[in-house]
Amino acid sequence: MSPNVRALILLVLIIIIPIATWLVLPTLPSLGQPAEIFSGGTTYPASPVKFERATVGAKPVGLPLITNVQILDFDG
Repeated sequence: MSPNVRALILLVLIIIIPIATWLVLPTLPSLGQPAEIFSGGTTYPASPVKFERATVGAKPVGLPLITNVQILDFDG
């Protein structure tokens, strides 16, 4: 087979396979039951431990120091 014939066959298959799938797939019967509706997830009882905000050490004074900052220049 020449490369032109192979390219034509490939092009025809590229067009026919999705169209055939689109036509045939809705007619196939389902293999199982529809999935159950999401129930909202698992719930757990509240924790017996009480969490309260606490400051460790002395209260901070002044502005915080920001470190490990990476700056990206998207303009080039």
